Amino acid sequence: MKKLATLALIAVIVMACNTSCDKKSAESDTTTPAPTQNYKFGFYNPSKRINKIYLVKNESETVAEDWTWKDGRLERVESYDASGNSTDVRFTYNDDGRIVKILTQTSAFSRYSDIFKYNSKGLITHHYYTERVGDTLKYKINCKNGKIKTVVGEGEDNKYSATYEWSGDNVIRIRAVEMGDTIVYSYTYDNQINAEYGRMPMRTGMFSKNNMTSMSVLGGSSSEEGMYTYTYNEDGSVASYVFQPVGHKAVEYRIEYIE
Repeated sequence: MKKLATLALIAVIVMACNTSCDKKSAESDTTTPAPTQNYKFGFYNPSKRINKIYLVKNESETVAEDWTWKDGRLERVESYDASGNSTDVRFTYNDDGRIVKILTQTSAFSRYSDIFKYNSKGLITHHYYTERVGDTLKYKINCKNGKIKTVVGEGEDNKYSATYEWSGDNVIRIRAVEMGDTIVYSYTYDNQINAEYGRMPMRTGMFSKNNMTSMSVLGGSSSEEGMYTYTYNEDGSVASYVFQPVGHKAVEYRIEYIE
């Protein structure tokens, strides 16, 4: 299943450890705790709400993501890449305020949806992925102690399985098998709260509690690895971030919050 394998690569909120008079590095200062936040599947209740994320290049900034909130809930995220392509992501909630559907539309007219099912204990049990043209891919999710342990494709044509390994509230390894190929995703983290903690129920960088500092992907047709560094505000929230993929140029972003 290409979708979940791709989602496991995504680590959003990845930052540069520079210091200034109003910002401080988490590595150099351990006296100020990060904002606290408890994770429950499908709920996204950040202590600070993101307004925009800017791409920083050659001392200039352009909007990379524009976030829209309504009644305290994230309603929409519009993102833009360097080529001018856009992606529009919209969120649907149930009466309890839990995310049950994410609809994604790209400027290339690609459209797909992610639907999530939960049990009476609030644990995620199923993930349904549907493209505009094509069958729905179904995945059964098994949890243990409130954390995802395995994901298994349902149906004769969906030969996918994944095992999750945790350290505290962070996923540190995913071993996925698809069509006979084994791919291992590995991650490390700092001790600060991830600003997107809980935004996407099935994305590694969004249901791990802390900010990812490194990632590697081994197996399949290619391998990939990269490092993340962060700058933090005085309250422990992420101020800016840099992703340095091995063999490629670093990319820097700055986060703007709603006051």
